Amino acid sequence: MDFCRYFAKIICGLDGVSMGAGQMIEVAFEILEDCSGISMASGSDANPPRRKAMRLADCPPVGGVLDQARRLVAEGFSVIPIAGKIPAVAWKGYQSRRATDSELVRWFGESGSEIGIVTGELSGVTVIDCDSQEARELAYGDLGIWSNLVQATTRGVHLVFKHDGERNTVRLGGVAGLDRRGEGGYVRCTQPERWTRQAVERCRTIAETTSQKC
Repeated sequence: MDFCRYFAKIICGLDGVSMGAGQMIEVAFEILEDCSGISMASGSDANPPRRKAMRLADCPPVGGVLDQARRLVAEGFSVIPIAGKIPAVAWKGYQSRRATDSELVRWFGESGSEIGIVTGELSGVTVIDCDSQEARELAYGDLGIWSNLVQATTRGVHLVFKHDGERNTVRLGGVAGLDRRGEGGYVRCTQPERWTRQAVERCRTIAETTSQKC
């Protein structure tokens, strides 16, 4: 049963929703009722009106890697299996087509592979890979690069942008660990719950972002 994970999401602020302590308790009771079928009502009011609160069904799914990969493909991303940072299959063909469901099952059903997202035109994203503190400082500072969609990596962050024809470039600004992943590239998907088509649509292109630097 996954309701402990949902409690953690509520406390941390699910999808940016801010709730007071009373509402947190109210939602927690709703989730417990949904999971157990046991009413949390007390006293003589055994059947109180259902409160308008976030229900278990409204929470983002907490699934396995296969479920996450299927959802990403359904939202238009091209995914590949990776081990660490290395593709586990010959992956170049997935720059022009998305994986079939049978491929996803083979890759992520039992293999233990992680998800990689192919960057570029098919997925509609370009990613700035900041692999060190120096790289992050240069991106945010001197280059004026920032994004509405960020995922944490082992040593830094990925800044996600709408794709605008960019190709792979390493050592942006001459800094090791600051790379651009566009057409011909891929990134490890460390936080799949952040990758949604709606989130990407809220992003700008790199050019639009840097042009607004003061």
